[in-house]
Amino acid sequence: ADEAFVTSIELVRGKVHKCLDILYADYGKFLWQNGRSREANAILTMTLEEYHLLGTHWKRPAVEAICGLIALESDQCKQARIHLVNAQIYIKADQRSKEEALIQQLATELSVREQKSGRKAKALA
Repeated sequence: ADEAFVTSIELVRGKVHKCLDILYADYGKFLWQNGRSREANAILTMTLEEYHLLGTHWKRPAVEAICGLIALESDQCKQARIHLVNAQIYIKADQRSKEEALIQQLATELSVREQKSGRKAKALA
């Protein structure tokens, strides 16, 4: 599957922007689901750039949620919160149930992480 994604991306990169955002989104999700968060983050960052260029948002809630979950892996709660808010904004336009599950996962994990951070801060005070 990895090779198929890369081949598809190479076929359209520099020629057709219209579908590149979807290819990047799907590839980034595939990488993340297979434990390759660093690579996924790089690809998903390119996805967000394509969304900006095209003014589109197809699959953006999932992309934002995964970016937030990746940020949490590095204890970047502030960045994760930004991605959560963006995901919540874009889900209103898309209304895709699979993406809602990812957003809920991010919200739950972020809440747990922030609660733990709050307890640590209180313990240090």
